[in-house]
Amino acid sequence: MPDIREMHADDFDAVRRLDRDVFVTWGREHRGATGTRPPRTRANIRQNHADDPAGCFVAVADDAVVGYIFAHTCGHVGWFGTFGIHPNWQHQGIGGALIERSVAYMEGAGCTTVGLATMPDSTYNVGVYMRHGFRPDGLALRLWRTLPAPPAAPPADTVPAPVWRTLLARQRRAALDDCAALADGLWPGLDYRKVIQYVPGETLLWDDEGHIWGFAAVRTTPKLENSATNTAVVEALIIDAGHADQWPAAIRALEAFAWQRGLRELALTLPDRAHVPLDAALAAGYRFVHINLVMTRRRPAIQWDAGVHSFGWVM
Repeated sequence: MPDIREMHADDFDAVRRLDRDVFVTWGREHRGATGTRPPRTRANIRQNHADDPAGCFVAVADDAVVGYIFAHTCGHVGWFGTFGIHPNWQHQGIGGALIERSVAYMEGAGCTTVGLATMPDSTYNVGVYMRHGFRPDGLALRLWRTLPAPPAAPPADTVPAPVWRTLLARQRRAALDDCAALADGLWPGLDYRKVIQYVPGETLLWDDEGHIWGFAAVRTTPKLENSATNTAVVEALIIDAGHADQWPAAIRALEAFAWQRGLRELALTLPDRAHVPLDAALAAGYRFVHINLVMTRRRPAIQWDAGVHSFGWVM
């Protein structure tokens, strides 16, 4: 059995190569895909590791990294992903050992709910996670749209969205507290403060007279080496239930933000039970491009129509 230890910065390049090889092999065996793909950027791996470095692990055999896993905690909610095992070392219990080490870290950090997102058509993956106590908990639907040029004059109901990094220090602290309260109202114990501060992009905020009723953390950097991104990816998005009528305006604000950053596509992930934002996105012309199965252990009731939460926000 390979040795499992915490991931260090010296492992990043090996993890990048392994991640590429794992998913190229999976695509060839399960999708009939040909060719290869570039590895993730070193910045992407570093960002994934920075959230919870003590919860990220590698499996090492003969001085080579043969498995890896990333953990992320947001308050009392945690998830792992992405993770992979070298094709030559699969079906030997390494994946299960990595999962348990990661879950033990998250539970030790106070997480009462732990989850993941996986491919719903991979019966092997679903079976592995169920053996570790995870149960299907809905679908995460990725939607995407090519953005038209913004109108010369914004619609009358456009809601301005200041960005978090432009706030003064005291305003940032107050905004973080408001956003934490919003997230907790959606999913008890969920706290997106780390996401807001460290997303590789920017966080938009919506408020009424200083009280924040919605926010969106948007990634604007590429995941893969040598690939210029043209897509703004919404990694976390919450609007409180009292402002449900603002979903169309919020989506337009996100599109305007992407356009200002020189990006011409927008992607967001919505739970299948979040009917209000789903209807707003579909009405705006978004289409489904990917589906993941969400699996969790021990979660409280979630107010789906009050907001959006997507596992694996940094991946």
